[in-house]
Amino acid sequence: MWIDLSTLDRDIWPKIQGELLSLRSVVLRRDAYLVIVLPDENSDVTPEFRRFYVRPGKPAAGAVLRSHLDAVGIGDIGDKLTLDRLNILLGSSPSLNWTARLASLLQQAREIASQDDGMDSWIARVEDGLQDHSKAISDLVVRRNKGPQRALLLAVAFMHGAPADQVLRGADELLDATGYSGHENSLLEKPDLMERLSEIEARSDLDGRVHFEKIGYGAAVGAHYLEYRPDLRPGIISWVTRILRSDAYSRGTKEGLLGSFADHYLRDGRRNFWGDLAKLSVEWARHKSTSDAARRLLGRALDDDTAGPTFRRQIYEWSQLAQLELGLVRVLTNLCEEVIAVRHPDQAVVRLHHLVRRHDRKSPEPRRALLALVESDQGARRLMLQRLTRRLPPQPDQREPRQWDIDVEIFLGIVDPAQPGWVKDGIPLLHEKEVQEHLASCWGAAFSAQDQAVAVRRRVVDWFVAASVDSHHRAALLDVLVAACSGQIKALARLHTWVRSWSAYSGGERSGRTESISNDLLKKISVAQGIPVEIL
Repeated sequence: MWIDLSTLDRDIWPKIQGELLSLRSVVLRRDAYLVIVLPDENSDVTPEFRRFYVRPGKPAAGAVLRSHLDAVGIGDIGDKLTLDRLNILLGSSPSLNWTARLASLLQQAREIASQDDGMDSWIARVEDGLQDHSKAISDLVVRRNKGPQRALLLAVAFMHGAPADQVLRGADELLDATGYSGHENSLLEKPDLMERLSEIEARSDLDGRVHFEKIGYGAAVGAHYLEYRPDLRPGIISWVTRILRSDAYSRGTKEGLLGSFADHYLRDGRRNFWGDLAKLSVEWARHKSTSDAARRLLGRALDDDTAGPTFRRQIYEWSQLAQLELGLVRVLTNLCEEVIAVRHPDQAVVRLHHLVRRHDRKSPEPRRALLALVESDQGARRLMLQRLTRRLPPQPDQREPRQWDIDVEIFLGIVDPAQPGWVKDGIPLLHEKEVQEHLASCWGAAFSAQDQAVAVRRRVVDWFVAASVDSHHRAALLDVLVAACSGQIKALARLHTWVRSWSAYSGGERSGRTESISNDLLKKISVAQGIPVEIL
């Protein structure tokens, strides 16, 4: 469980540490974990929690690399000399993405090496693979100037590690996709697989999977054709699309092809190719057979350190369009929920809010994702309240009817007091002054939404119930509701009518508590009207 208190008022922090003790007990009983982000590094921590206090920092690159290698079955790194070579490859301050890529390169080196080779040999292959192979590939392309040779060269580059039969099928389809019209020789005259692979410095391993003999060749081949043969890009895109929609290729082959395709277009900050990826994602999202590929392609772009900001901006622009096909709406929703929200929950909230406002009637998924994100992240909840406060003007003539109605529904969805963070299982937001102001403003707009009256009343009753079972938060709950009326007689009268009706029909064991809530609310309403409590 993650609780972000970084924006909490410092004077509130000492008051809520006692509640954290009971929360920790719940977490321990459920065999879970609890992480709390303090308001600032100088926040006082009680003795019970001081032993858990840690200052967050970047994890050690070596430990991260070991975790990645363990995950792919490479547990024994070797002696100190080997470790030193790995540290040189990592660099002085490696990013997490580079650390993960290095582990992937070592895995590739193991796959193409002989069984007797060890870590030292794998590192040597990686070191060689990180060299500039552009000249070697240019020479290879010049020497292998026949269409089938070059098709196989590209197929291996994009389908690295796929079964040999599927690579060969892919090479044939690439010839067709690029309009190859050469005459085929007799089957008996054609070279066998080993000879064809040898011509392009590739081979198949013991499992029948095809690899280049050198790490880095696949990336260099892709870079060569993307840079120097732009006329082939449409054919390559058509070829990749055809394979993704075909039943003749395994899921693993398709996923590998998609990953290689994304890497070729994203590698080395090739910004002039990013527009092609965005357009292709829109096209793929339209079709059921490639919608998941669109999601994965955009996900790779979002995770890329260089391309990520550009594609987050692109998704923001898409989310503001009123005309989006259902497939793209679903893809964008998933990306906001599963990718963007991990590092940028605030940006995910903004994009999901735009999608809900424009496409809620088309698909329930954006609203579900938005409410789930807001419920799970206190910072996201604060941001959503701020946005709704700005977008829910209290005067009817200032509203956008369609979008405003949806905003009221969103507000009612995020102020369920049973959700964690309001009055239970967490640090209540109700005691933060700014949150109280936002709540009062949004409730005030909701009270005047005539077509939402039933839903509004139902949620108000939920607040009455929460106030009746939790005396610690009772005053804050009722104060917000009264403040939302802004002293308007009709609104205050309606609130009083609702609480009296709820109290009258509750009965049973709760009758005493409900009557107390009714009386407390009446006193607050009277004060709001300027009536002294003493004369009631």
